Amino acid sequence: MDIKSLHVDVVLQCTGMFLTTGSNLPLIRNGAERVIISAPVTDDTPTYIFGVNHKEYKQESIISNSSCSANAIVPIFKIIDQYFGINSAMMSMYHSYTSYQNLLDGKHYSKDIRRTRSATQNIIPLMSSAAEATACFFPHLKENLYAKSIRVPIPSTTLYDLSIKLDGSYTKEEVNQRLEEEIRSSYKNILDTTNNTYGSDHYIQDTHSAVINLPLTDLSGGDLLRVSAWQDNEYGYAKRLVDMVKIVQSIS
Repeated sequence: MDIKSLHVDVVLQCTGMFLTTGSNLPLIRNGAERVIISAPVTDDTPTYIFGVNHKEYKQESIISNSSCSANAIVPIFKIIDQYFGINSAMMSMYHSYTSYQNLLDGKHYSKDIRRTRSATQNIIPLMSSAAEATACFFPHLKENLYAKSIRVPIPSTTLYDLSIKLDGSYTKEEVNQRLEEEIRSSYKNILDTTNNTYGSDHYIQDTHSAVINLPLTDLSGGDLLRVSAWQDNEYGYAKRLVDMVKIVQSIS
């Protein structure tokens, strides 16, 4: 494809198949000025998450915007690690089913037999790459960060259940107050908080990377924190892709 003749400045690589700088170089050779990969990469391609490190963009031709899960989790972790310290964490993602699952029971290309089951009729626990994608931003957690995705039979939205071992003892009120203050001052339009008791469909087409449900925040023993956050995983992520395109274009 002659991209140059189409006057395309930034290509969004959303196939989920080309996850390295090398595999995206043909787009640059064919006329694209910049490429943003909409998934975690498998090499050392620079990764940026809007609201976390987008201001550090160094005009690289090919970058990653990581995953929808990382865009939800990493900004929350950044606040918590900055003010309370994170020693380890486990993340459970109650995730809407995806196109990689079967709508009906049947053969699946994956080695995980759970994927052969109908996505619309089952709760299906699966492995997740969210831990690796998150650890890129928190090297000290590389060996102490775990994640699993629990696919549930709904077509949209995700609930993140984050269990975090803190470096010290705190109260629920201290944590929620800090989250609210930081989101208002530094993460406007990226993160949000809520005190409501709505279900998942309330967050369909929500533009934030994550919406923290403050009443669900809990602490055990002062240092074992639980944070819950909602996300329309594709709608919110698409908004962050647009934000990164604007950053890339403004600096290029």
